[in-house]
Amino acid sequence: MDELLAGMAGGMKPFLGVPYAVFGHSLGALIAYELVAHLRDKGHPLPVRLFASGARGVQIPDPNPPIHHLASDRFVEQMQIRYGGIPREVLAEPDLMAILLPPLQADLELFETYTFVPKLPLACPISVFGGLDDHRLSQEEYQAWRELTSAPIDVTMFEGGHFFIQQSGPEVARAVARILGQSLPGS
Repeated sequence: MDELLAGMAGGMKPFLGVPYAVFGHSLGALIAYELVAHLRDKGHPLPVRLFASGARGVQIPDPNPPIHHLASDRFVEQMQIRYGGIPREVLAEPDLMAILLPPLQADLELFETYTFVPKLPLACPISVFGGLDDHRLSQEEYQAWRELTSAPIDVTMFEGGHFFIQQSGPEVARAVARILGQSLPGS
């Protein structure tokens, strides 16, 4: 995680003089939170908004046993049970799956080995997005983001499961635009 954050922060550094926002979905929400905390700790300005999508508050450990280490067939089976995010068309292509599995397992390893370290709350608002049919997460887990900031949070739910951003993409984009429009005076 430290290596990832250092690389991301280095790439963002030339652009931190203008208002910005950070959006992350699922593992990306965890990375987005850690990135914002990392930037803050390095003395950089905070974003006008952190968007945490499809994720419980990062301080809540994942209750599921790890699966990143499983053999390919078992790993794919468990991914589909938990997240349902690999389309049938992709599953039907062994060569494509052979390319996708190593980075997918590496992403899940990052998620499953993450340990939250308590920090000072962020001082930027957080918009939390969730899927109405995401059986993995509860309203309490979405609301847990409140503990991670001294600024307000809001929670917006969309049609769909864990990957609601695929099903409800236009609605998510409109929500982001609306929220940023309210966050940036004169925009």
